[in-house]
Amino acid sequence: MCPCNSATEDCATNPNNGTAVCTCKLGYERNNVTGRCTDIDECAMNVSNCNPESSTCNNTIGNYTCDCIAGYQ
Repeated sequence: MCPCNSATEDCATNPNNGTAVCTCKLGYERNNVTGRCTDIDECAMNVSNCNPESSTCNNTIGNYTCDCIAGYQ
């Protein structure tokens, strides 16, 4: 049985010793203090693909959305 948190981590088996290896899922990063995978706020980090002239970036759990500003589609 894998000890990883299935909501935020992927589980693999180390081929050298058979132990479980937990890696953060896409949209998450390892918190060095807690050791847990936490959501990356792509909007706050300015790494989204949202066009600031026509949309607003909204962080979601594990991802983000670009919502059109009034007058844009």
